Amino acid sequence: MTDVWIILMVLIIGFLMLMFEVLTPSFGILTAIALICFSVAVYLGFKISPVVGVGLIVGLVVAVPVYYFILFRYVAKTRFARKLFLKPLPLAAGEGIPDAQEYASYVGMTGTSETQLRPSGAVRIDGRRVTALAESGLIEKGKAVKVLRVDGMSLIVKETQSASSDAAKKKKKKKKKGT
Repeated sequence: MTDVWIILMVLIIGFLMLMFEVLTPSFGILTAIALICFSVAVYLGFKISPVVGVGLIVGLVVAVPVYYFILFRYVAKTRFARKLFLKPLPLAAGEGIPDAQEYASYVGMTGTSETQLRPSGAVRIDGRRVTALAESGLIEKGKAVKVLRVDGMSLIVKETQSASSDAAKKKKKKKKKGT
């Protein structure tokens, strides 16, 4: 009868070690202790009877995964466990990328390329310098661009003819004719 109590005590210690392994960073040391406890319990079970030893092995093969399931599912929600685990930050749509909503407002606007876009570079839109990707091809510095869509933190742009760029071209032509 004392062997049965020893087996139960060793099994309880083993399951406690598994729980503490989940709750503390022991890098597998507590799991090793739990496996040693389970091995001792199985050894003592075989000393009583082969049926008891095999029953312990089968029981542990079923009980350990169920124990981990319960541990992760329910114990993690207790007040004690909530103090141990970090809470995820709740993010609303668009908060993961801080300027995503502001960038979405740029769609359809025109601006000027501040660097050569091959395919990435910088453009100035609404007085703000932002990162952009050319939809296709190369866009030279100083060209008018139109924002087509937003992809993460980059604006997808294409070269366009705007009134300001047409006026700038006419001024250049007049200067060339005058000289």
